[in-house]
Amino acid sequence: MAIVLTLRWEWLEPHHFEDDVMRAALAEEVRRDDTRCPLSSKAVEQARPWVLAACAAGGLGWHEAAAKYGDDAARVFLVYGEDADFVEVFDRLGHPVVPVIAYFVKNGSSQYLLQETVGQGLSSLWDDRQMGFGLAQISPEQYGLIAIHELKDRGHEMLSEFEIVDGTAVRRQFTARCLVRRT
Repeated sequence: MAIVLTLRWEWLEPHHFEDDVMRAALAEEVRRDDTRCPLSSKAVEQARPWVLAACAAGGLGWHEAAAKYGDDAARVFLVYGEDADFVEVFDRLGHPVVPVIAYFVKNGSSQYLLQETVGQGLSSLWDDRQMGFGLAQISPEQYGLIAIHELKDRGHEMLSEFEIVDGTAVRRQFTARCLVRRT
């Protein structure tokens, strides 16, 4: 029997063992009395490792975010989960911030691009360099950080600019209403 177990151990890929150890450590963290993520044993067994890590770090809202937003929630947590501003925004506004941040990571923002371009141009002038022409270069991750800072400043006002459709943020179309006073 020992030989069979040894051979089985040798044939298992190392990442399976590492995954099992990580899952066990996360499950132990979630089962603590003072946990922010009180999940049932069944939920712990079924959850993906990143969900357990996010839930242990940020609370039960991450379990809900994973269920509602899937891969977008995973990407947002893995990139921004340890950012202090993101943690503050998530704690204050809840899981609806996840698809909004994912929206900006995927789509960018012409407003943010214009602001950064003007800012870089003014910075060049301030530093006595010649002003160059061309758009600023903003990575998808930087768009996400900008969105986090906007959410931190504007909160629910910014969230109201989006609706969540099938787990994806969609920007609402606003129309200006003219108020005409009748005399």
